[in-house]
Amino acid sequence: MKFVYLNLQEHPRGNYMLDCLVQAGLIPSAVVEERSSLAEKGRINLTNELRQLAPAVPLPRSLNEIVAGHKIRCEEVANHNDARCLSILDEIKPELIVLGDTRIILPRVMETALEKTVERTGRILLERLNQLLADMPDRIVAVRGRGMLYGVQFERRIDAKAILRRCFDNGLVAETCGPMNNVLKIAPPLTISEDNLDNGLALLNEALSGLPTE
Repeated sequence: MKFVYLNLQEHPRGNYMLDCLVQAGLIPSAVVEERSSLAEKGRINLTNELRQLAPAVPLPRSLNEIVAGHKIRCEEVANHNDARCLSILDEIKPELIVLGDTRIILPRVMETALEKTVERTGRILLERLNQLLADMPDRIVAVRGRGMLYGVQFERRIDAKAILRRCFDNGLVAETCGPMNNVLKIAPPLTISEDNLDNGLALLNEALSGLPTE
């Protein structure tokens, strides 16, 4: 999943959280640090507290040490709520924003990223479902919906319950609706990654492909 990590510049707690993510193999596409008086005050205060409470324990690693050896874009902004930060997020188009130690982030920052993610993923989902319709006209009658909510309508002769069983056996939870109970609901999480979306649709494709039409 493509994500961006926001943190006050060199804040020990935020750096520690980032270090844990990177060591776990969760690599952000970018780290956006806020360089401000708020960031400086927070860094100094927490650093002093840590030295007093546990003088023998090393401080968290610096950003340069954490990102060394990884292709992680590093940016600085004056305020995580400013136009510069929004521009960076708009350029990268992350699927998720992870907050390290930050100021209070205004809803427009988080919503902008989520809205763009949903819009992009929704387009991908519709493309994939329309391709499924084109590939299986003997099984699928129509694809209807918008955004991240769609219904895939099967031919009447298709056993929808058998499709659900096959999906469930393969690890895909599915549900049908409609007066004939022959419409499959497609409602993935808003933050689903493209890889997970493709995996789910591949399982649906497999369930449909192996099903007799009579």
